[in-house]
Amino acid sequence: MESPISKSVVFAYLSGQATPIEIQSVDDWLKKPGSYEVFCFLLLEWEREHAQFTPDREKAIANFWERVESPSGLTAQPSYGSTPVKNPTGITRLSSRLLTIAACIAMLVAASWLFRDKLLYKTIHTAYGEISRQVLPDGSEVTLNANSSLRFPRLGFGEDTREVWLSGEAEFSVVHTDTDQRFIVKTPKDFQVEVLGTEFSVFTRTRGTKVVLNSGKIRVDYRKEGKPVQLTMRPGDLLKMDESGDIRMETTKTPEEHSAWKERRFVFDGTPVSEICQLLEENFGVIVRPSNGEIGERSITGNFETQTHEELLDILREVFALETRKQKDTLMLYQKQEPTTFK
Repeated sequence: MESPISKSVVFAYLSGQATPIEIQSVDDWLKKPGSYEVFCFLLLEWEREHAQFTPDREKAIANFWERVESPSGLTAQPSYGSTPVKNPTGITRLSSRLLTIAACIAMLVAASWLFRDKLLYKTIHTAYGEISRQVLPDGSEVTLNANSSLRFPRLGFGEDTREVWLSGEAEFSVVHTDTDQRFIVKTPKDFQVEVLGTEFSVFTRTRGTKVVLNSGKIRVDYRKEGKPVQLTMRPGDLLKMDESGDIRMETTKTPEEHSAWKERRFVFDGTPVSEICQLLEENFGVIVRPSNGEIGERSITGNFETQTHEELLDILREVFALETRKQKDTLMLYQKQEPTTFK
């Protein structure tokens, strides 16, 4: 992303050495859409080149604890010659001021790192029950399922390696670049998918990870027993990794069904009630649990279009003759009791 204002002008502006005309030109530019991100990027670069203070945090912490653990402590009263100073007000004030400055510096250092991440990366979040379609800077499309997030670089995306970080579930439609640029999806589980012009979906939540390839070709990188492993997937391949890290590769004739959630549809194929309860929590934030193992093991097959968690719960109630009872923040599934009849 290029700026109509040169870097030297912005640097002069930040250092207070710009002319009145340069100051006005930068102020006018900052009012235009899209200028803020470029300005922040240049600000970060300027701060790196013109650091006002580079603290030795390890030395400062060591000195601090040395004073705390010393016999005299932080409140020791100094003496001059043989006469102790009972109320060294000036020294106490100076020490207090130095400690305040040190605390402020530590806070600024920590804040700068937090701000740096927010400055360099953009994160897209979806709420429970929300589905969002986004176009990335390189033209690739991503559809995020509910309760998911995607992080990617604000600037330079597509110029170097195209890397995104996914938490949750998403479907990607990746565009090919003239330079054959790689596209990598990283997950929190040391598991990544590398693609080159393809359509696929990635599911990565607490209970496991799943990758389904619709078209093209992708490579999956993960670690098994501490060693790197690579797998190449082709259209129709379905890869699953459970909580323990075990990988299982399957084949599906209908890979598109694994992203039916884009149309707010749930496709079940012998899916147990216990797994549907997990889907309710992941997609809608509603905690539902079977009251016993027998109910949790019951399975259902079908294609159901639902907009809310209540519609999906209604399907479970109707198909299995269940009822829900609330216990604190959890909905428990019980077998519906037949009404008692008296003769």
